[in-house]
Amino acid sequence: MKKKFLRIILIGVFIVSMPLVFSCDTETNNSPPCIMINVTLAAPEVPSSTNKLYVVFHGASNWASPLLTVASDTNTIVIPPVDIWKTALFMEIIYDLKGNGNPYETGNWYQGWYRKLDRATPNLTAFVVPEIPIVFLSIAMDKPADLPLANPITPADANYNVIP
Repeated sequence: MKKKFLRIILIGVFIVSMPLVFSCDTETNNSPPCIMINVTLAAPEVPSSTNKLYVVFHGASNWASPLLTVASDTNTIVIPPVDIWKTALFMEIIYDLKGNGNPYETGNWYQGWYRKLDRATPNLTAFVVPEIPIVFLSIAMDKPADLPLANPITPADANYNVIP
């Protein structure tokens, strides 16, 4: 009788403790990720405090609707967690070849996500940010294009912010 009672107690404790031992995290991460982009430039160019790299996130594929611009004076651009990751983002990298602090200056190098180089057509590919804490990207700008004379964005545009 005592063995049967003890067995029932042990089975009950086991059943009650199972969720504590074999639990799965069913909550999703609701915080935006940190994005780290490593850019390799065509030799002999190297980012510096004068010649910076910029990552520009656009709200549309038309190259002319920047939402967020982040600058870096090294080959690695770190985008802090910003709550724009659930929207469709279109990304381009710009290298300030002229070194005047204006990423949209004619003659600077640029390249869109997936090596897009044609600014005449709205062909930027959407960048889908996975729901993980840190996203690492590696982009080779070994064959970038020069910004054209008919640039859709001018320095007078006030709808972009640069995060140094």
